[in-house]
Amino acid sequence: MQKHKLHSFINLFGLALGMAATIIISSYVFFELSYDKHHKNYDDIYRIYSVISLPNGESVEGPSTIGTVSPLIPQQIPEVISSVRMTSFREIDIHFDDKVFRNDKLIWADTSFFDIFSCEFIAGDPNTALTEDRSLVLTESIAKTYFGDEDAFNKVVQVNENSYKITGIIKEFPVNSHFHFDILGSFVTMCNSRYDITKENGFNFYTYLLCPGFELNKKQIEEKIDVLINKISNERFGEMGLTVDSYFQPLKDIHLKSNSIFELGNNGNINNIYIFSILALIIILIAIVNFVNLVTANSETRTKEIGLRKVMGANWNNLFTQFIGESILTTILAFFVALGITQLFIEMFSQLMDSPIILPYWSNPQLLILMFLGVIILGFVSGSYPALYLSRYLPVNALKGSKSSGGAKNTILRKSLVVFQFTIAIFLLINLSLLYKQSSFLKNKELGFDKDQIVVVNNFSQKIHSSYESLKADLLSNPNIISVTASQGVPGQLGNIEAAYKSGDNATSSIAIHESRIQDDYLKTYGIKLAEGSDFSNDMGTAKEKIILNQIAVKRLGLKNPLHKKIVFFKDTLQVIGVINDFHFQSLHQEIAPLALTKRRSYFEVISIKISNNQVSQTLKDIEADFTTVDPNNTFQYWFIDQNFDDMYLAEEKSNQLITYAAILSIIISMLGLFALTSFTITQKIQEIGIRKVMGASVAQIMRLFITDLVKWVLIACLIAIPLAYYSMIKWLENFAYHTEIALWMFIFGGTLALIIAIATVSFISFKAAMANPVNSLKFE
Repeated sequence: MQKHKLHSFINLFGLALGMAATIIISSYVFFELSYDKHHKNYDDIYRIYSVISLPNGESVEGPSTIGTVSPLIPQQIPEVISSVRMTSFREIDIHFDDKVFRNDKLIWADTSFFDIFSCEFIAGDPNTALTEDRSLVLTESIAKTYFGDEDAFNKVVQVNENSYKITGIIKEFPVNSHFHFDILGSFVTMCNSRYDITKENGFNFYTYLLCPGFELNKKQIEEKIDVLINKISNERFGEMGLTVDSYFQPLKDIHLKSNSIFELGNNGNINNIYIFSILALIIILIAIVNFVNLVTANSETRTKEIGLRKVMGANWNNLFTQFIGESILTTILAFFVALGITQLFIEMFSQLMDSPIILPYWSNPQLLILMFLGVIILGFVSGSYPALYLSRYLPVNALKGSKSSGGAKNTILRKSLVVFQFTIAIFLLINLSLLYKQSSFLKNKELGFDKDQIVVVNNFSQKIHSSYESLKADLLSNPNIISVTASQGVPGQLGNIEAAYKSGDNATSSIAIHESRIQDDYLKTYGIKLAEGSDFSNDMGTAKEKIILNQIAVKRLGLKNPLHKKIVFFKDTLQVIGVINDFHFQSLHQEIAPLALTKRRSYFEVISIKISNNQVSQTLKDIEADFTTVDPNNTFQYWFIDQNFDDMYLAEEKSNQLITYAAILSIIISMLGLFALTSFTITQKIQEIGIRKVMGASVAQIMRLFITDLVKWVLIACLIAIPLAYYSMIKWLENFAYHTEIALWMFIFGGTLALIIAIATVSFISFKAAMANPVNSLKFE
């Protein structure tokens, strides 16, 4: 290390950088794999996942089932110990004293919720907390928000003009849970003689089961579930000819392997875990390759040292132990440097991935010990080849100054490892170009509606809901507000999915169709174009009996000349008054599906406001003032619709950024290794360079000697990387219904950039050597 300070630093820092990146990425992977493990019944909890098929071959699938199924499961399937049904049905206003709180993180659940999921109670009894009508269980943080330092337990609050009792206070679920809530409401509140949500809704309920030993009787249990659910489904929807295939989805698979549009929360993606794990493996492999490469190259400068040690009596074991020890010492030093780098960058990486990543080894000393043992093994394995090669070197050859008999083999090994490094770097760069092009495609593709300058206000009070028409008039009096509408959801958010068929046809001809329940001026606000017919209007008579379809819905329903035709929409018969052009109301991961716009219900959850580009900040303040005038206790919340669409592709953005950093890191480590290797090579050929200069060789000719050889190996790396990159690009694009095309420039970009970086690195060192005075290199010959 003392003799070759720069090379030793490069070797140690490159390895430390690779280790740090691997630790950080692995911490994220372990965090993602840790979801829901806080439940003591983690291995025995399952969720019913349904695939609902229509006679025409269409199907809808998701983690939901009919609300009346859950109570019957433990009765008819003895293998299931407990079952709980849940639904996140609407937000509520909570009134306490003179305060009003709006909350949309409410889940209605059976009392068996606490038999299945692990909850830490601060106050209340899990056996009775959700048994009574109009009971609420609050999380500790929301209780403090509502009641401050007061004890919230047993308090009575007003919810939508009814009295509710707080029967429990619990700790929040950890961040690594696949669903979260502020409030649990007793399901019996929504399912009684006054009102029964299970009769008003179909497949709208999440059902979780506690079923130990399920894997031992998987086939028989799922057959029983299918029989039970299809029996209940036929009683409700038999005329439609629905068939339901249900299976048990393990809790451990939900976060990473379930990506239904009906999820309770935002899930991860197992493909990202595979990608990130491969990236971590790639980075550490590049670092190890660098380490082996540099140690092997450095061996060429230590031949005389080995010869002298052997003459002085050192045997093979002594030398092997020495060189292995040096290798292990370097990896241990690199490991401690890596821990420091990790500590510096983990917060930045956590923000990048939008995930509270925790370094697991600080809370688990055993893991730190295992990592340390892994580092020692890494040092042993990485140093084995150089140690074997050096310790077997003949002292006679060393003292004569002759080259190692294995020098040619070492050269081939080093060049092969350089090819490996650049193959990975080029592979990442090529894929990176596609990722960025697809990201740009997603952001800039024409969606078929106007998403710019639309403010969406949500989570507003019941008072604002009931005063919507007067609030709309006040908003429209502002010259900077162009249009106002209200709806159940907005483009990019999921509405209901209903079965619909042409009036006069058999119900078995039903198709699955998305429904968006809207109010007046929805088409105007979102700039959605009518292909034919008209929009809803106040002078149309009974708007509840009308419907607007998109073009795909018209085609799937088999409607020719669709205007004024009637369709059966679930249980209502509606008349088609308009057909809108198809537009992307979902992510570009999905193809455009059939869509219906209706005014069957007056209930809405969001208010959309189209504003001008003038005085945006002031307009937002004016909007807030109008809402506050209607209800001073309302908390004004808003977001822009274009941001909502951008958020749909956050997973791709995260992948882009991570792969960018991985590619940069791979290039840096490869460049460091190439720098040191070229430096070693030039040191060995210093006399040759001096002789060439004396014989009249120019600086450019000497530089060309080193660059030409390098170009050959980078081109070989290109030939290996290109087909691998092409295959991975094809597979990745399969995740999108709409995507960009693979272009030739992507492959040129990856190979050329890697080549430029490699040539720049080698040129810097070779230029310095070529400019040196040849007298200095030849005076000792």
